[in-house]
Amino acid sequence: DLTNLSNRIDIWGKVLHELSNFKLIHLVGFGYRGQVLSGISSSYSYLFASYINSEVASAHNFLLQSILEVGYLGTIVLLFLLHSVIVKLTQTATHKHQDYTLNAMLFVVVYLVLSGINEAIFSADFQEIFIIFLLIVAAVGTVGTNSASHENNPRTASGSPILG
Repeated sequence: DLTNLSNRIDIWGKVLHELSNFKLIHLVGFGYRGQVLSGISSSYSYLFASYINSEVASAHNFLLQSILEVGYLGTIVLLFLLHSVIVKLTQTATHKHQDYTLNAMLFVVVYLVLSGINEAIFSADFQEIFIIFLLIVAAVGTVGTNSASHENNPRTASGSPILG
């Protein structure tokens, strides 16, 4: 049903209702599959009657799922990390136009963020996506560090590698 985004609007409403009644646990979250531990998923599990375990159906939104699992504090850290990765990739990609790897990583991160609007892609249930994201974060953390140290090293200033 497109008018209800495949029942996502109902699910989001139930999650938002829970979060509108602030509890201290909302700061740190309920942990892995927070929708189950909080009891929220029991209010929408009927939508997933064909699932083997309908209680584990996610909030179908990465921000809402993140708040349920790691709380407001963890979600702030996640958003800061996403912002930092996107800014670093954007800045580096604009200076290194020929480096298609950086552009591909930027595309993947933006795609993941946009996909997260209607799916909880940054949760542990999507392990492959989480590993890809961690690899991109690790790669972004090393972007620029090797070239900067390489350029400032008098032994490599000529462009030749260090040979022992």
